[in-house]
Amino acid sequence: MKKTLSLFAVFALITNFTFAQTIIFEEGFESGTFPPADWEIESNVTASTWENSIGFTAGTITIEPVDGLNFARVNWQTGLDQDEWLITPSIDFTGYEGGELTFWFNGSYYWSVDDPKCTLKLHSKIGTGAWTVLWNVVEDTSFVSTSINWNWLLATVSLAQFEGESNVKFAWVYTGNDGAAFSIDAVKIKATPASAINELKANVSISPNPTNGIINVSSDKNYTVDVIDITGRIISSTEMMNNRVSIDISENPVGMYFVRLNSEEGTAVYKVIKD
Repeated sequence: MKKTLSLFAVFALITNFTFAQTIIFEEGFESGTFPPADWEIESNVTASTWENSIGFTAGTITIEPVDGLNFARVNWQTGLDQDEWLITPSIDFTGYEGGELTFWFNGSYYWSVDDPKCTLKLHSKIGTGAWTVLWNVVEDTSFVSTSINWNWLLATVSLAQFEGESNVKFAWVYTGNDGAAFSIDAVKIKATPASAINELKANVSISPNPTNGIINVSSDKNYTVDVIDITGRIISSTEMMNNRVSIDISENPVGMYFVRLNSEEGTAVYKVIKD
């Protein structure tokens, strides 16, 4: 059973398409208007909700923007239950695959974990659907101790579940009572155009498959071609010449192999069976 699981793990790891991603949305809170155009704020404590900040001091630590001159910050309030939402415009993922959202955040580990009086979460919703939690600061692997209080930390959240969706919103939600401030900056959403993946699929030929030892690879451009066995070991690495290459794996055992094409644009992996 352990052997079967390890094979599936290798298969899942290397049978994919990975391309340089395109930025489809970004916000650095530099426009001078807050919230930025088409963003929304929902608040039940308007005196201490999301606001534009050029910096502030927490104890002896000065918090400045990650980049540029501004960032988004929500302050704490004593004696009132805060539920403060900073909501993006609608994001269209039509024609994209494999998206991810990155943003920088900072806050107090002490007031979030040791003496929990506030927290920061990232929510999402599709169309008119319900909001669901995508990320929680207390579960972020970089948010680990009081030593990182008020340090900017980078969060990365997979958006693969939204492939093809045309109306997705995200919201940073601060809740607390007599907690501590949280801030975010440099929000980016990246994804791969599906057209790039489809073009590669259309322009690459790998034959014969199954093969008794010779693998012929041709394409519309030259790639570095790796052949990888089921354990993840690279058994051959060859540069294509004139958009083609033939690779001999006749001395290797029968079974499943993976042909990986590498270029500056990204990588693509194809399954090949040797019989």
